[in-house]
Amino acid sequence: MSLYLNQNDESYSLTIEDNGEGIEDQFKSEIFKLNFTTKEKGMGLGLKLAKRFIESINGKILLIKSDTSGTTFEIIIPIYSPDKNA
Repeated sequence: MSLYLNQNDESYSLTIEDNGEGIEDQFKSEIFKLNFTTKEKGMGLGLKLAKRFIESINGKILLIKSDTSGTTFEIIIPIYSPDKNA
Protein backbone atom coordinates (compact mmCIF):
# COMPACT_ATOMS: atom_id res chain seq x y z
CA MET A 1 0.00 0.00 0.00
CA SER A 2 1.17 3.51 -0.81
CA LEU A 3 -0.11 6.84 0.47
CA TYR A 4 0.55 10.23 -1.12
CA LEU A 5 -0.44 13.56 0.42
CA ASN A 6 -0.53 16.74 -1.64
CA GLN A 7 -1.73 20.26 -0.97
CA ASN A 8 -2.79 23.11 -3.21
CA ASP A 9 -4.26 26.49 -2.30
CA GLU A 10 -7.74 25.11 -1.61
CA SER A 11 -7.47 21.46 -0.59
CA TYR A 12 -5.50 18.48 0.59
CA SER A 13 -5.43 15.36 -1.57
CA LEU A 14 -4.72 11.92 -0.16
CA THR A 15 -4.10 9.23 -2.76
CA ILE A 16 -4.26 5.64 -1.58
CA GLU A 17 -2.92 2.85 -3.80
CA ASP A 18 -2.87 -0.88 -3.18
CA ASN A 19 -1.59 -3.80 -5.22
CA GLY A 20 -4.56 -6.11 -4.71
CA GLU A 21 -6.73 -7.83 -7.29
CA GLY A 22 -8.74 -4.72 -8.06
CA ILE A 23 -12.49 -4.14 -8.16
CA GLU A 24 -14.39 -5.98 -10.84
CA ASP A 25 -15.93 -3.69 -13.47
CA GLN A 26 -19.52 -4.70 -12.65
CA PHE A 27 -19.02 -3.58 -9.03
CA LYS A 28 -17.35 -0.20 -9.58
CA SER A 29 -20.64 1.71 -9.65
CA GLU A 30 -21.84 -0.08 -6.50
CA ILE A 31 -18.92 0.30 -4.07
CA PHE A 32 -20.22 3.42 -2.29
CA LYS A 33 -23.74 2.03 -1.79
CA LEU A 34 -24.95 1.01 1.65
CA ASN A 35 -24.74 -2.74 2.32
CA PHE A 36 -22.74 -3.47 -0.83
CA THR A 37 -20.02 -6.04 -0.19
CA THR A 38 -18.23 -8.83 -1.98
CA LYS A 39 -16.94 -10.28 1.28
CA GLU A 40 -18.57 -13.33 2.79
CA LYS A 41 -18.80 -11.72 6.22
CA GLY A 42 -18.80 -8.08 5.13
CA MET A 43 -21.49 -5.59 6.06
CA GLY A 44 -20.97 -3.07 3.25
CA LEU A 45 -20.52 -0.08 5.54
CA GLY A 46 -16.89 1.01 5.16
CA LEU A 47 -16.83 2.96 1.92
CA LYS A 48 -20.37 4.27 2.39
CA LEU A 49 -19.55 5.68 5.83
CA ALA A 50 -16.22 7.07 4.61
CA LYS A 51 -17.97 8.81 1.72
CA ARG A 52 -20.70 10.20 4.00
CA PHE A 53 -18.13 11.65 6.42
CA ILE A 54 -15.88 13.07 3.71
CA GLU A 55 -18.83 14.71 1.94
CA SER A 56 -20.06 16.13 5.27
CA ILE A 57 -16.90 18.26 5.37
CA ASN A 58 -17.32 19.24 1.70
CA GLY A 59 -14.75 16.73 0.51
CA LYS A 60 -14.79 14.02 -2.13
CA ILE A 61 -13.70 10.40 -2.38
CA LEU A 62 -13.04 9.11 -5.87
CA LEU A 63 -12.20 5.75 -7.34
CA ILE A 64 -9.37 6.73 -9.67
CA LYS A 65 -8.49 3.32 -11.09
CA SER A 66 -8.90 -0.33 -10.38
CA ASP A 67 -7.53 -3.21 -12.39
CA THR A 68 -5.58 -6.40 -11.83
CA SER A 69 -2.56 -4.38 -10.65
CA GLY A 70 -4.47 -2.72 -7.81
CA THR A 71 -6.84 0.06 -6.86
CA THR A 72 -6.36 3.79 -6.37
CA PHE A 73 -8.66 6.09 -4.43
CA GLU A 74 -8.29 9.83 -3.97
CA ILE A 75 -9.71 11.74 -1.03
CA ILE A 76 -9.93 15.51 -1.45
CA ILE A 77 -10.56 17.63 1.64
CA PRO A 78 -10.89 21.41 1.48
CA ILE A 79 -8.52 23.42 3.62
CA TYR A 80 -10.41 25.07 6.47
CA SER A 81 -10.39 28.82 6.36
CA PRO A 82 -12.37 30.76 8.99
CA ASP A 83 -13.05 33.49 6.44
CA LYS A 84 -14.49 31.06 3.84
CA ASN A 85 -16.26 28.75 6.28
CA ALA A 86 -18.02 31.39 8.38
